[in-house]
Amino acid sequence: MAKKNATPIKHSKTIKTRTSKVKSRTKTSTKKLVSKKQTSKKSRNKKNKARTIILILLVISILIASTALLYDYTHNFVLGVVKIPYKFTVSDHLGLAASNTTLDFGIILPTSTAFKNMVLHVNKKSLVSLKFKGEGSQYFWYEFHVSNVKLGKNNSNLIMLPNQNFTITVHVSTVNASMGNYSGFAEVWFYNPDALFFKFLKLVKR
Repeated sequence: MAKKNATPIKHSKTIKTRTSKVKSRTKTSTKKLVSKKQTSKKSRNKKNKARTIILILLVISILIASTALLYDYTHNFVLGVVKIPYKFTVSDHLGLAASNTTLDFGIILPTSTAFKNMVLHVNKKSLVSLKFKGEGSQYFWYEFHVSNVKLGKNNSNLIMLPNQNFTITVHVSTVNASMGNYSGFAEVWFYNPDALFFKFLKLVKR
């Protein structure tokens, strides 16, 4: 009997199917990687935009606050300044001065002291401070008196209520002064204790 020829097994279709499946999987994984990269890039861009917006808002806030403080300082914080001339001479003999409008101490002996009183008036609630500028300014010290109450040496935190009088006793000591003439100005500064700038200074000093 004649033997029938065995039918050969064909693998070409199977190989093609497997190859197509591998290709499709590769394409899918590549698409996933690309989409992940794009998503991460978008998230980074969003974060960068958010940071930029926050930085811009912060800069704008600082500019607004600085402008407000500067305006408050120039228009509201400093209420006024009174400049009073001073002069004295250190010599080996005494000499008196009778001026009521200036701090003229006349002639003072070495290693001695002299003092003068100034009476001032405030129209508004004020924080009062005294500064000396000029030759021999380091030889001065002062005391505030309100209603005959002494408020301490070099007290720069005197807050006066409206329509009040107060006295400043200005002392000059020639203990460390050389012989000669000295002159300058005593500056009485009036500040608004309710000003925004003053509150900012108190906050910074804490």
